[in-house]
Amino acid sequence: MPGWNFAAVWEQVAAEVPDRVALVCGETRRTWREFEARSARLASHLSGLGVSAGESLAIDLTNRIEYLEAFFAALRLGARPANVNYRYLADEVHYVLADAGARVCVHGPAVGAVVADAAARLPADARPTLL
Repeated sequence: MPGWNFAAVWEQVAAEVPDRVALVCGETRRTWREFEARSARLASHLSGLGVSAGESLAIDLTNRIEYLEAFFAALRLGARPANVNYRYLADEVHYVLADAGARVCVHGPAVGAVVADAAARLPADARPTLL
């Protein structure tokens, strides 16, 4: 189906059942309304950083709610989410960032130093903004 994507489906679900729990990770829960609103805010921020349709958004997060929020934000913009395994070392992260041509990399604090090291090795005009 042309034009179909998960973002449109998730937005429709959020409109239909906004107060149902959408995501659970340990003690943290997000309703569809919260999931939709948080991803919309992140998408707006990413858009301001130049992420748009066809661009890559690198995501270096563990399996947690924020990963799906970043993934949803990328899809909302028509961007390509590029998964970066949080276990990767700097050489591997460097390869993924370069290969994906990521404009922005959303990452967790535990991998911040590795991501910063990997990004610093890229040419200045190819370095992603780190969030």
